[in-house]
Amino acid sequence: MLVPAVCVFLGLEEWRGERFWAQISTGTAAHQSDDLAVLSGLLEVIERDVIEIFWEQRLPLRRLHPTALTAWATQIQDDLAHGGIKLRLFDGTSEFGAPTIVGLIIDDASRKAARLIGCGTAATVSHALTKCIRELLNMYELIRMAKEEPPATIEDCGEELSDTSKFMALWPQRHAFDFLTDALSDRPLSQPSDLPGDGAAEQLAHLVVEFEARSMQIFATSLSNSMTHAVGLRVAHVFCPDLQPMIPWVGPRYRGHRRLYEAPAVWGYPVRPEGDLNPYPLPFA
Repeated sequence: MLVPAVCVFLGLEEWRGERFWAQISTGTAAHQSDDLAVLSGLLEVIERDVIEIFWEQRLPLRRLHPTALTAWATQIQDDLAHGGIKLRLFDGTSEFGAPTIVGLIIDDASRKAARLIGCGTAATVSHALTKCIRELLNMYELIRMAKEEPPATIEDCGEELSDTSKFMALWPQRHAFDFLTDALSDRPLSQPSDLPGDGAAEQLAHLVVEFEARSMQIFATSLSNSMTHAVGLRVAHVFCPDLQPMIPWVGPRYRGHRRLYEAPAVWGYPVRPEGDLNPYPLPFA
């Protein structure tokens, strides 16, 4: 099947009719096999769907059950707490069943890194948790230790992917994250499950069935060539037009996609109309 090149490659000069798509690396993955590459790419597409919808709709995500934490995650949480930093973890798993963890760092002593969010989707809960926390810690250190001044206003945010994260991490924007922590103790605990299947091929097949059951199409393109083969890697790019695209920079947003208004109800949350969506840019790179 032929697909638009603009949906697959980065840096292409767009024709006017191709401006329906934001060129972004979401869904691109390199791995030791085609199955692993496609699975990794699809998991990232699922992750970005969740992160965009939960932020735009300001969803009060369910708390992650303590038994879902690995020993490593618990140690990180404890170490941060000793430094006065809170790590809140939530279950953002969507209807496809791929475990998705959303994390929030709260550092009330910092003016540059007061609030940050991270997200991880993987085939197992432990891997999703690790991805989320590592991403959060890396971004926290990047912002906290940066020598250059962060964007002071939304208008100052440029094309650098981390600009919105740096802006939203500032102390004055801390209340933009309150929807994640309001009435936190009253929210139910949730424990996601690993994807069924023994290995990438079975896990990928399971996800394909989940998408087909909802009449959603998955497109996977191979970007492998003789050079990637020579080093034992397979490269794939995956996209799904039925899922909500993620836009990590300031500018036009995909607020007309029906997925943005249908998914929250499927996940068990109230739905906000377009006029009540999050006015703040997505702080996620």
